[in-house]
Amino acid sequence: MNGLTAAQPVWNEHGEAYNAQFDDHYFSTDNGAAESQYIFVEGNNIPQRFTNEAGDPVSVICDVGFGTGLNAAVVFKLRHQLMQRGVRLPPLTYLAIDKHPLRSSDFNISHQRFETYQDEFHQLENLYPHLVQGFHIREIPDYNCRIIFIWNDIYSALTQWDGLVDAWFLDGFKPSTNQDMWTNDLYQEMRRLSHCGTTVATYTAAGHVRRGLISAGFSMKKRPGFGHKRHALHGVYDGNTNPTNNSFHHNQPPPPWSPMCRPKPSHQPRVAIIGAGIAGATIYHALAQYGITSSVFERSDHVADGGSGNRLGLGHPLLHGGVSRQGDWYDAAFLHSLQWPLNLEGQGAILAANDEDTHKRWAQLDGSIPEEIASFIPPDERRLPHGGCLMSSALRIRPAETVADLLDDLHVKTSCEIVDYRRDADEIFLIDQHGDQHGPFSDIVVTTAQNTLCPEILLTMARGQVIDVDSEFAGPAWSGRHYILPGQPPLAGASYKLNDHDLELRASEAEEVIQALDKHGIALGPWTGSGRASLRALSPDRLPYVGPLPDIPTATESLRPWAGGAPPPRTPIPHQPGLWCSIGHGSRGLTGACYAATMLADAIVGRPPSTPLAHRQWVMPLRLLMRELRKKGA
Repeated sequence: MNGLTAAQPVWNEHGEAYNAQFDDHYFSTDNGAAESQYIFVEGNNIPQRFTNEAGDPVSVICDVGFGTGLNAAVVFKLRHQLMQRGVRLPPLTYLAIDKHPLRSSDFNISHQRFETYQDEFHQLENLYPHLVQGFHIREIPDYNCRIIFIWNDIYSALTQWDGLVDAWFLDGFKPSTNQDMWTNDLYQEMRRLSHCGTTVATYTAAGHVRRGLISAGFSMKKRPGFGHKRHALHGVYDGNTNPTNNSFHHNQPPPPWSPMCRPKPSHQPRVAIIGAGIAGATIYHALAQYGITSSVFERSDHVADGGSGNRLGLGHPLLHGGVSRQGDWYDAAFLHSLQWPLNLEGQGAILAANDEDTHKRWAQLDGSIPEEIASFIPPDERRLPHGGCLMSSALRIRPAETVADLLDDLHVKTSCEIVDYRRDADEIFLIDQHGDQHGPFSDIVVTTAQNTLCPEILLTMARGQVIDVDSEFAGPAWSGRHYILPGQPPLAGASYKLNDHDLELRASEAEEVIQALDKHGIALGPWTGSGRASLRALSPDRLPYVGPLPDIPTATESLRPWAGGAPPPRTPIPHQPGLWCSIGHGSRGLTGACYAATMLADAIVGRPPSTPLAHRQWVMPLRLLMRELRKKGA
């Protein structure tokens, strides 16, 4: 998790925002809303394309230079008006990119002069994310829209997205003072992410901007500018591109779930989920937001039978500060989980740094992370020898209740262990322990490690025991190598025993946890004798497996030339059609399951991706095979 530098606007007597760093206003001083409507909405022919009158519908808009959100408000107002007239609009993905976003207080102030758009701005203000670098996903059902705030420089933002854009709003500060944005790198990324018919509009008519867009394959035209500006530009992409080649430009084969590689299903997917823990429940909920009711199969006689059945749990970021994939992935996952309807006991926890390296890393982050997420605590000889942080946003979750809330009992079949499957053309039938068939399904999502459908996935099982303690501990929650959560009674944990599959409660492990917490000045009473032991599945790199299940033999042959140094293949990595997984979350399922569910739901329904490309690469089930092949060089 990395903070960023917020914009420093200056306000004039008319409530207009000015940025001194770039010597430019955030919107036209003549009439900002009218400028947005004329330059970007009409310049991209958005009204006709929303209603499909033009034959080239818009489902993805990329707003480069999000600023005050005025362009988004104008677009949302248009969608609201069309929906009120009974027009059925397809879902919209709105990419809102900004390197130096406004603070929430400035963001709110900037909207006060636009009375016509107050409803739209109110929605944006309620959804405005923390000033933390990365992707921030928000749903706006009123406009049938998903907005993805991307706080980063334009090049870094676009290289982490692999969908296709239908309309570009180029609304960064003026080219003469914002040279870092208006570059050939931007125009070539636009080329990569455009298709024949993609449009672009911008307020500037600078010659180098026009030439750059033309060199990237856009046919550009001048049109009268708005207000005091003489000219503006708009155009359409007419270059010849192959979507598979065009979508992926890194030195890696294209992932099999890339939207360029998996077309949107012609029929609504029929999905089966194997496992009714937190991973299965979050996928069920994510798909339900798309109108898909999945069938859930659970081998136990009740839901949340494994680690998801603990009475209390803690979700929090790792704060690795960009030094590890694991840290970056779980930090993004945590911020995403804050938007989910989880069953909470409360929020807030003290996290102890486990070693001096962690303390130094956190000290470097101090001041860059918003205080509402974390504030750092200096070392304390007894309780926090290496320092720590007050994690105000940490989630104290009731896991079992959360699973039950996210699932629908009518679509969960318990005491049903799936042991095999068969294919019939494009349909998949599941076979249970009694030999009975269930289906047909188009997609199967495996969310339990104890399943025969994904034997090639490398996992290690670890036993973890949590205990109820006789204590007056009232909080806040405390977490280091072990943790204590306030409750009635407090819950302490967890032991960690690799390759131990026994689920009997052990007094020795209870004492281990109590003594470990006592060393940090947390005195607990004796173990009450109650608690819970469960198994957690871990991957070698401690990241989950999320994505399509690989076809190992075919994938190995496909990747051998690349492993030997040849250019990456331009076709998707072979996988088993319709088979997906979200497993190996270990002890971090409460933090990562929501993020994994969003990734899978996007892929299954064929919606544009809402998570960074790298984050999907890091957790794809084939990654360890790819590393092994690359290491061997063949």
